[in-house]
Amino acid sequence: MKGTNTTNRLGTTYDTRENEMAAFDALPAPLRDLVRLNATNLSAGSVLNYLASIARQAGPGQAVAVTARKLATLEANEIEVFAGGYRGKHGCDLPHIAARATVLRYNGVRPGKRRRLPLIRGFGLADTVAA
Repeated sequence: MKGTNTTNRLGTTYDTRENEMAAFDALPAPLRDLVRLNATNLSAGSVLNYLASIARQAGPGQAVAVTARKLATLEANEIEVFAGGYRGKHGCDLPHIAARATVLRYNGVRPGKRRRLPLIRGFGLADTVAA
């Protein structure tokens, strides 16, 4: 990775887009998917550094699983903090929690052949496709 990180006025250092993309590409495929689908704003560089740290401690065989568990924990904790702030400000749960719905995730399954909608029959609309 290049040493071209940027620092803002508060002294916080951020990876440049090149470094972030290189770190993302260096992650194993399961972790790339987790970073991409995570509801929080994760830095691929931080995840790569954490993965390398765990690989040194527990070995490369367990590093991906430990890192995946850590990402899931971080996401759940951040969502819970946000939900607590929302609950405190508005006096109710987040709408999807109140509805007992889960967070939707995209998976690697691509949509199949598009289904053709049936034609509307009657009222002289035989050639109109249903919306």
